Amino acid sequence: MNIFTQTSIQIALTRSLGSRLEVVKSLNDVRSEPSYEETLRISSDVNTACRANSILLQSFRLSSCSNDQSRPTAFQIKLLDLLTRRFLHSLHLPFAYKAKSNPLYHFSRKVCVESALALLTYPVSSPTSHCQDEDYVRLTVLGEGFFKSVFVLANRTICLELISQLEEDSPPFGSVSVNSLAHKELYRAIEDSIDLAKRRIEAGETNVKGHIFFSGILGQIDALQAGTSPEQGFLDGAKKRMEICYDLINKLMEQSNFQPLQPSNGEPDWGIQSGDDELGSEFLMQDSGLDFEIPDTWSILDWEGRF
Repeated sequence: MNIFTQTSIQIALTRSLGSRLEVVKSLNDVRSEPSYEETLRISSDVNTACRANSILLQSFRLSSCSNDQSRPTAFQIKLLDLLTRRFLHSLHLPFAYKAKSNPLYHFSRKVCVESALALLTYPVSSPTSHCQDEDYVRLTVLGEGFFKSVFVLANRTICLELISQLEEDSPPFGSVSVNSLAHKELYRAIEDSIDLAKRRIEAGETNVKGHIFFSGILGQIDALQAGTSPEQGFLDGAKKRMEICYDLINKLMEQSNFQPLQPSNGEPDWGIQSGDDELGSEFLMQDSGLDFEIPDTWSILDWEGRF
């Protein structure tokens, strides 16, 4: 029966439980790597569950015989999609990274980008669902665990995809422009994710690496457009955000009655020893293995646990 109840969301999640467990088993099997055919089969099941959930909940919201109390909220719809779609995104990630060198996996690249964009998209506001939209936004700002990591993974996918597209579309000499609708959509998603990371810091998070790192990536993208050094673009973008993070952390310390940092000579103390002429990439992230040339060396394992 198409009647929305207090357990409808749980029932919808239960229907996709088997497929989601298959994803977990496939990704965590250390003894063997899943075949691409098996991945596509599981993907089809999860994707079917996502579509079925969307159709079902939208039918509840559009039902003429339902009142506001018996309809799913925008928050419930988006949360259900997040809890299901994140498995689809993770399932295809290992193969999506191989797509640049092997066109056989292009479908995984496409699925990862589409699912990442869906995960990073806030619910559409309306006069009757504004508070529910705010509930979801609050979850993205204050949530921990996978409520945080899922957006980091999605943003990483978008960053790599946009850089790959710009490199593929760039002429032998000169700059490349973010003019197509697809490019603009990806660029806007990265900007929104950086803003989200800033809001998390303002809300009390003290780990600023994700905010700084993705700001550096945006600087690298801007450098690709301008035809300048991508590495320098990364450093400039990251350093600019470090100054913003410095002010935010100082403000948090003051609000928490901690003694704020006291910079010498009026400049933020980044911990650089005297004699250092520039801000190196080692200082920016304190993690090895970053390659400004991007693509193949930036695997899911390289970024694990960094943010």
